[in-house]
Amino acid sequence: MGANWKFDSIADYARKRFDIAVLCRNCGRTAVYDPTELFRYFMARRSSTRSLDPRHFTCRCKSKDILVQAIGNEHRPALLPDRPPVLQPVYLRLGYGWRKNHPPEPFEPPSIALLRQLQGEDPSLSFAWRVKQTRNCFQAEVRCAPDIGVGAGFHGDGPSERVALAKAVRDAPRPPVAVRAALSHRSNVIVPTWRNGLIHSRRDALALGLVSTAGLASSVGAVLPGAATGTPRAEPSRANGWRAGPDGQRRADLGNGQFLNPVLSGDRPDPNILKDGADYWATFSSFEYYPAVVVWHSQDLVNWTPVGPALTTPLGSVWALDIAKHDGRYFIYIPIFNANDPTFAAGPQIPCKIFVVHADSMRGPWSEPVDMDIRGYIDPGHAVGGDGKRYLFLNGGARVRISDDGLRRSARIEQVYDGWPIPEDWIIEAPALEGPKVLRRDGIYYLFSGQGGTAGPPTSHMVIVARARSIDGPWENHPRNPIVRTAGADEPWWSRGHATPVQGPSGDWWLAYHGYENGYRTLGRQMLLEPFIWDADGWPRTTGGDLSTRLPMPRGGHDAGAGMRLSGPFVADDLGRRLAFFAPPPGYLDRVRIAAGALTLRAHGTGPGDSSPLAFIAGDRSYEVTIDLELVGAAQGGLLLFYNGAMFAGLGSDAIGLHTYKVGREQGYPPPGPAEGRRVAMRIVNDRNVASFFIRSGRKPWRKVVSYEVSGYNHNIADGFMSLRPALFASGSGEVRFTGLTYRARA
Repeated sequence: MGANWKFDSIADYARKRFDIAVLCRNCGRTAVYDPTELFRYFMARRSSTRSLDPRHFTCRCKSKDILVQAIGNEHRPALLPDRPPVLQPVYLRLGYGWRKNHPPEPFEPPSIALLRQLQGEDPSLSFAWRVKQTRNCFQAEVRCAPDIGVGAGFHGDGPSERVALAKAVRDAPRPPVAVRAALSHRSNVIVPTWRNGLIHSRRDALALGLVSTAGLASSVGAVLPGAATGTPRAEPSRANGWRAGPDGQRRADLGNGQFLNPVLSGDRPDPNILKDGADYWATFSSFEYYPAVVVWHSQDLVNWTPVGPALTTPLGSVWALDIAKHDGRYFIYIPIFNANDPTFAAGPQIPCKIFVVHADSMRGPWSEPVDMDIRGYIDPGHAVGGDGKRYLFLNGGARVRISDDGLRRSARIEQVYDGWPIPEDWIIEAPALEGPKVLRRDGIYYLFSGQGGTAGPPTSHMVIVARARSIDGPWENHPRNPIVRTAGADEPWWSRGHATPVQGPSGDWWLAYHGYENGYRTLGRQMLLEPFIWDADGWPRTTGGDLSTRLPMPRGGHDAGAGMRLSGPFVADDLGRRLAFFAPPPGYLDRVRIAAGALTLRAHGTGPGDSSPLAFIAGDRSYEVTIDLELVGAAQGGLLLFYNGAMFAGLGSDAIGLHTYKVGREQGYPPPGPAEGRRVAMRIVNDRNVASFFIRSGRKPWRKVVSYEVSGYNHNIADGFMSLRPALFASGSGEVRFTGLTYRARA
């Protein structure tokens, strides 16, 4: 294919016997259209569109970064799974702009070194290259062996092209079914081509969700006429590149010495990690959920399992915390935001206190929280000076000395660092200097911080570094700040920041930080892992690119297990590990009884919003949740997708009838129907932020009650820094008995 395969009208494509191939560069969805059908579709909507343009298409993930390309009809068999495979090579056309003179000798394109590295990973890879003269310049043309099923062409041979090349080669199917896809000259990435099993027919292609926006401004996400109706097929975890874990959940460890971010999917914001010998311990911001501060364990930084909560007393919203080990004892420093308690008031500053819990082991038991007498600040980062004195670095570049036992403030809070000056033309949420983490290496203190705001525009958050020879400063900013930042909305991970530096099992270095998955803000900020190195000038430099590609696993680690099952009977240690209450009142643990695999929840509040529902974290783009429930007394029970008390969607049932909820309010239309009895089963099918709610009683078939689009149920709309979670609720009076919880990543 080439750029000259561009005709004046859709009708020309049909006359010249070409099909229209459309690919979303954001999520990888593809579709193939018959040009005659597409032409009729435009004309039926009185569209004046004649020639095809990427602007005429919008993907189901809402991205407009679309490639439109003609493909010859002779390639149609390659798109059908029941036909023999067609193998296509990788092509690189690297324009170097040499005019008249030959390239310098000896010359080797930088991508060749990368290909040699990839050949070390996969000995079956072979490649050849040559310098070719064109009218205006010389080109280095590289051709890989045809067992790699990806085609590409682009200008340049810079770092971004080499990252894209590595992704194309590593991700290529073996054996593949592929059709070469030419790149727009504006793009510096390699576009993956169509693979076996993805497209069964043009009608299936339409159902995959790539639709024209001509005449459809008010109905983004609709399908063209003739598309399959009903619930769209969800993306299987393995097809998306991840390994399937418990319940089909995404697992980062691919089992071949590589991993694919996120290392912990779902809502894992503000990750902080403590290395303790061969063990790694992590915690995350819990916000309104209790039991809180769940501790996770790993021995390789990629595979993590939950241990249990370190905080059960509800104090307020748990923000970004820090783990420390000092003199053989473990500490977790916990900032609590509480605007309703006057004792948290700090004048014009944040109504926040910092507490600490401590233990002899990271597995607990943990002490009751200790108020450290630090108000108005968040994001503590523990550090020890050269004289052995202990400090907490705080948001805004502040620092406070703490007592030798680590349990209280021992001096006034002081300003020690002003952050990095963000260019005025950068699109950010706020300056927001926060998340300080101090690392001492070779006698130098390094201060890793977040800036730009943790949400808002995709380009907001970032990781900056400063260093000093003394813990008292002065702090010198990294000359190449920021070392991590989302550069544009086309990247797979948005708002990357709030990093903890940690040394891997074999001594290499990694950054753990969070980010929003492009198109899936509802999942919350997920935990990402990126390698970094120390340059000759002593500054850190990240090497993972935009994290869209597979990365080598940290060397020398041990897989101690990954994730946990969300399905199965209820057990005593579910609270904190699997389930947590939202904004619970004092004595909240007395509401629940767990016995014989069942969970009985005493009703609370007048409806789902103030019921303090019991929720769990989902980390998959598409999934389904099923639960059986039995109503006792005048209780209403049900199944929700819950963000906070003002933003949720779901289904409830009581003795009177069914209730449906959207954006935190009960809906009267469409009518949900009469009561189905005291024993019912409910199901949520969340298909890429389109949530359908089902009910059945006895042995009746499932009945779909309602479907809602929920992509807006996220922090940018509702504040609070949280995620959209499946949740069980019981409100009114009486109680609800829940059994048979089943979670399944959609495949």
